[in-house]
Amino acid sequence: MNLKRNGKTEVDSIISISSHTASSKNATKPGWRPFYLRKWVLILFVVSFCAIIATLEVLNYVSSANQGLASSVESRHYLWTYGPTAILTIIAALWARVEFQAKSSAPWQAMSEKPEEPEKSVLLDYISAMQPVAMVKAMRNRHYVVAAGIACSLLLRLLIIVSTSLFSLEEVQVSKSNIPIQLQGNFSTLSVSDLSNAVYNPFNVINGILFENVSYMDGTTDNLTFPTFSAPTISNDSVITANITGLVSDLDCESAHLDINLWQLRTVWVGAKSPGGTVQVEDNVLSSSSCKISNVSLSIPSNQETGAQVTAKTPYAARLKSGQCTNSNNLDENRVILIAVEAHLGNSTESPYGNFTEDGIEFSGNSNWHRTTVNITAKRVVAAICKPTFSIVRMVATTNTTDTSSTTQFEVTGIERTVLPHLTAWQVADDVLKGSVDIDIYQPIVDLDQFPATNKTLVDVAYSIQLGAKFIGETGSIDKLFDSGILVNAASTYYRAMGAQLVHQGLTSQSQSASLGSAIINENRVIMAQLPLRAMEACLILVIMFAITMIVLVPSAQLSPFNPTSISAIAAILSNSKVLRESLCGSSAMPLKRLSHFLQRRRYYTERTPGGFCIAAVGDETKSHSDFNDTDLNFKKPQWSPLPNKIVRVVVFIVVALLIVALETLLYFSQSNDGLADVPSSDDNVHYLWTMIPALIMVIIGLLFGSMDFNTRCLAPYVSLKHKAGASSQFMTVDFLDSLSTTTIFSSVRMKHFAVLAATLATLITSVLTIVTSGLYTALTVSEKTTMDFTQETTFYGASGDSQSGITTAEYILQDNLAYPKWTYKELAFPKLSMNATNKKNFSDSFVDIIVPAMRGTLACKLQTDDELNAKFSSSEKVITYDIWAEQCSNSTSWTKETQNFDLKAQTVFGRSVPNTCHEDQASDTATISTSSIATMSYIWGTMQNDSFIHIAALTCQESAEMVDTQTRFILPGFAISETDPPVPDESTARTAKNYTTSDASGALMENDPGVRFDSFFQALILGKYAIPEEWISNKADNEKVIDAIKVQNKFMRAQVFNTFNRETVDGSGDSPLVGNVTTPGQRRLFQDAVSTRVLDVLLGLLILFGILGSVLTNTDHVLPKNPCSIAAVASLLADSNFLHRFGSDVDPNDRAIDKVFANCRFFLGLCYDGPLRGSNDDRFTVYLTDYGIEKDFPLAPERWI
Repeated sequence: MNLKRNGKTEVDSIISISSHTASSKNATKPGWRPFYLRKWVLILFVVSFCAIIATLEVLNYVSSANQGLASSVESRHYLWTYGPTAILTIIAALWARVEFQAKSSAPWQAMSEKPEEPEKSVLLDYISAMQPVAMVKAMRNRHYVVAAGIACSLLLRLLIIVSTSLFSLEEVQVSKSNIPIQLQGNFSTLSVSDLSNAVYNPFNVINGILFENVSYMDGTTDNLTFPTFSAPTISNDSVITANITGLVSDLDCESAHLDINLWQLRTVWVGAKSPGGTVQVEDNVLSSSSCKISNVSLSIPSNQETGAQVTAKTPYAARLKSGQCTNSNNLDENRVILIAVEAHLGNSTESPYGNFTEDGIEFSGNSNWHRTTVNITAKRVVAAICKPTFSIVRMVATTNTTDTSSTTQFEVTGIERTVLPHLTAWQVADDVLKGSVDIDIYQPIVDLDQFPATNKTLVDVAYSIQLGAKFIGETGSIDKLFDSGILVNAASTYYRAMGAQLVHQGLTSQSQSASLGSAIINENRVIMAQLPLRAMEACLILVIMFAITMIVLVPSAQLSPFNPTSISAIAAILSNSKVLRESLCGSSAMPLKRLSHFLQRRRYYTERTPGGFCIAAVGDETKSHSDFNDTDLNFKKPQWSPLPNKIVRVVVFIVVALLIVALETLLYFSQSNDGLADVPSSDDNVHYLWTMIPALIMVIIGLLFGSMDFNTRCLAPYVSLKHKAGASSQFMTVDFLDSLSTTTIFSSVRMKHFAVLAATLATLITSVLTIVTSGLYTALTVSEKTTMDFTQETTFYGASGDSQSGITTAEYILQDNLAYPKWTYKELAFPKLSMNATNKKNFSDSFVDIIVPAMRGTLACKLQTDDELNAKFSSSEKVITYDIWAEQCSNSTSWTKETQNFDLKAQTVFGRSVPNTCHEDQASDTATISTSSIATMSYIWGTMQNDSFIHIAALTCQESAEMVDTQTRFILPGFAISETDPPVPDESTARTAKNYTTSDASGALMENDPGVRFDSFFQALILGKYAIPEEWISNKADNEKVIDAIKVQNKFMRAQVFNTFNRETVDGSGDSPLVGNVTTPGQRRLFQDAVSTRVLDVLLGLLILFGILGSVLTNTDHVLPKNPCSIAAVASLLADSNFLHRFGSDVDPNDRAIDKVFANCRFFLGLCYDGPLRGSNDDRFTVYLTDYGIEKDFPLAPERWI
């Protein structure tokens, strides 16, 4: 087929016609300007940056005002860790288009303004250079738009890294108002009899608080009683505040004056040396400004020696007692008297034999009777008359929800006197005064005198004043009571403390009420960090400044008629640029340095000519054929390899694979060790290390894969052109670089260029890496677990302690509902432990889980019922007699019956605990387990009516002890036993406790009256902490329940005896230490998030996959002789092409209409001859065309395209 017409083919004619048509159409079209460099687009970016700053400031204000932005949990931290980084990553991706278009348009912009030397025009390359290098180069060339665009990109990348540490999840204290508060324990005076029933408990409580280290009862302090309160809707480690009302029982005292009318010490003597009795005769009046009280008894202590002479010791007395103002029978006139007196004993006078009367008895007619009289005067007196009062105290109470209310802090907002219905202040005072008189059980104050006598003094201070003095710390010398205000202070303190306990037990109901309060809640909240915030704002301000600079400097004029970045666009421009084409002919194989040598003699600029848009030049061109060397002419294979080359890419893939391994290793370590490492609390900036460093690593990985992606996208058209089948015209018009990644993905799929697809996906993944990394590491407050050795410092093999104290403490626990003392819990007594640690402060609020050998009581019991007991009741003597099993003294394993009895005044329900007689005989025995280590107690209970027993039962038990290994949690450093995690005995380790001595402490269970229904043991059983219904005592069917309760209570009491009587100190340094697991809460640890790790593993795995796939599909090494990112480099590959003449003037080479023009053509990149001999040394490495619709042979002959 001959298609030549006048030296041109029909295709040439068709193209010329098309060019003419296109030229006429394009004449009315506006020129091309980079889209992202338009001023309105840049203004949108500036507005966005300003909006980000405003948003950051608003969030910072909210964070500062509310102790964080919002409450959160660790599982939701992806929202606030990924969010900022993701937003900035998207903005940075959009700004990358601004940067690229600024770089790519820079040479065209330079040439549109004036002729420029090659290095600033056709050889200018900002695209492939590293950003810092390109920015410096742009500044040197005064291309400030490019420099500003690059600076913004760098700052945005820095912003992404910094944003990973912008938010953190921290436990902070948050104040909240209108929290629902539940009040429990309101005051009720409807049943005043309840107050009298509680009269003995307060004195026990006060003794326990002062001497046995027990705590105040819930809802009481040393001054007042108040309703306990809680906030059920908030967490247990919060501090709640509520407005509550407390009740104070107090004394309103005024100073008083003592008038002594008569005060004598009279002693009746039998014979010459035997005193028959001493009495004090008193007629004293105590008066104040508002009250006068007669017949005030002082009762100083006295001591007679043999003969008629009174000792020379000085007597002291201090009293807290009742009195009534003279001439009044009104209870409101009853008063509390406080008085301390130092007495002086005068000389003794003797009455004649048989001529005196004493206490109404007349002594006469017997020469053996006589009387001595000593007049007493007061050397020092401190006295006050006090009126009991009630006061309502309005308070703001604050307490931790995990602590008892005894730690409640109060801020008093108002106090006012009040009167309670159905209850007078004197009723409380009367019961308070009785509390220290009738003592039901042994009390430490009896033996622990707070004002001990000396060789020259006799001291008698009421227990109430002694306890009050101990409260205020004014004990020791009796002279202290005569100091100003101390007596009143001590007595008032005691009165308030007793009144608080009394009112709480007698008047507090179990009803509940609701209120509103506030709380300081420990919440995990999202906190905005200040340093990253300010750094981000500084970066954004710089970005805004650079963006505004670009808005000012970016030109509004069009740079060219079309986008000049594609191969076809360069070809179209080159077709009209005769001078440039002539300069570049035969230079395709030249490296850039030699190419620069060819072009340096001219300056280049762009212009529009009648022939179309072109690059023109000014200056002389002296290039000749001699300028080509053998390398230029004997080109065989391209030598240029962009970085990263194949070796570097393999290394990168290996490093990423190792990074996956490192992530998995760190995750395993984090999960196995409760975190990776401790977070120093002293350095607030250390957390930036684990947020920014991983982000920086991911940014570096992103840069490496971004370079691979750039190379692949940049060289993709040329790789297609080098394919054996060539490439269609769409690869000539495509520009994979000047598009968003999403656009590139669709274009690569449409064009089936899977290497570009893989590389783009890999780069897209690197953007996600930084986002995911922001949530990779988190600092959490966790419990740190370590092992530590503990030394056992005591055992239970001693017998020198105070058994009475142990029973007293048990009474406090059972009857008064007080806490267990240290080293005991229920039936268990624990040896004292010590920490083998130098700095115990570091273990504050920590706890240890440890297995400790604890001692507990054991019981082997026999039950006797009605017939076996042979019980009888004597109505005249009011005595119950019964036969009960008892242990034989000669053999503790044998039993015999003995008859016992006890008094019972009323025929009703009863209960008694009786020690075995044999054990009492052996109380001093210190033998081993066969004798004194087994004690016997009997418990008798039942009910009777009309002189007959409805039900009676007895339980006789042998008491011994055993050791059992117990899993125990101690709160450090004080070794308090955790009640939330109580001790758990390992029953399989129980063994008999040998070589310990028992104590018969049953004598401490005193009765108020020998004939009462229940002794102290049974009182505690039915009224105490673990009370059983009284109906069980009178019902035979409930015997087993009563037996179980007796055993439990017996063991509780024995544990306290073990604690005080059997405990002895030993040197445990030589023994094997006890190993415990110490848990230290509040330690901040660095954790690696499992979800983020797994996501990173997948992303990094995909990164390797896509990276390898892209490298295999397209090896970017040796594709071209030189870097094609400059105009001259691309033009040098086209200067010898055979299709340049087909582009008409002002034809848009990027238009899809070009595809129709080249529909039957294939484009190739390779060696093409430009002389008569194919394959000679004159072959050129160029882009050439074959037209299968015209010639199925080799490309068109040179004479048809030169």
